[in-house]
Amino acid sequence: MLLAAAIFASSAILGTAAACASAAGVGAHVPGIDVSARVLEQRYCGDGGDVYTAVVEVSVAIRNKSTRLHLIARELSPPTAIKVAENEQEAAAGRWLLEWNGTELLTEAPGSAHPENAPQCYVSLPAGASTDRIVRSGFFVRQPGSLEVPGTVSAGRCYALVFDLDNRCPWSFGVGHDRCKARLHEETDLMWSGSLGRVKVPVCIPDRPIVSTCDKE
Repeated sequence: MLLAAAIFASSAILGTAAACASAAGVGAHVPGIDVSARVLEQRYCGDGGDVYTAVVEVSVAIRNKSTRLHLIARELSPPTAIKVAENEQEAAAGRWLLEWNGTELLTEAPGSAHPENAPQCYVSLPAGASTDRIVRSGFFVRQPGSLEVPGTVSAGRCYALVFDLDNRCPWSFGVGHDRCKARLHEETDLMWSGSLGRVKVPVCIPDRPIVSTCDKE
C-alpha cells in the first residue's frame, strides 16, 4: 500500500495512540516565526502483510513574534522531506533510520489546483498573533518478528519524526506565489516565507496496533 494513500485516507477511521496523543515537539524556526508541534492522533494502515503505515496527524502552533504581518497558508502543504530517527538525540546529530523526499508519495487533492482557490489561500498573521494548522505525515513500520525490510522501522518503539513545514499553497503553487509576490510589493510591512522551518515530534508505535485498510474507506 502506498504511503500517500494512507496519509490522505478518510479521517473517520483515525485511531488515537494514547501514549503519544499529547506528545509535544519542537521546531527549527525562521526569523520572526515561532513554531511548536504535538501529535494529535495516529492510525495504522495496511493490507494484512508484514509492513503497514503509521499515519501521524500533527497539530502545529505558529506564532508571529515579529512586528510585521506574515502570510500563512490556510492549509500547509504535505511535508516534502520526511525523516525518522531512533530518538531526539540521534535526530539532533542527523543520524536517520529513514529519510526520503515526500513529493514522490503525494497525491493531488480534488479541486485544490483551481485558480479560483488562490485568493483564499493565504491569511495575514498580525504581530504577536498565533494560529494552528494540521499536518499529516507518516512512515512504514514492520510487524514484530518479521524480516527486516529496507525503509521500515520496528513496532513497539518510540521514534523522532522530523519534517519541514511548507508554507506554499498546496497544489496551486504558481497562482498562490504570484498572489503572494503582488501583496509583498504592495505592502512593505508584509512578510512571507515558503518554509516555516522544521518540526520534530516523538511518535510511539505499539507492539500490536489495530491495522485497517484505510485506502478502502
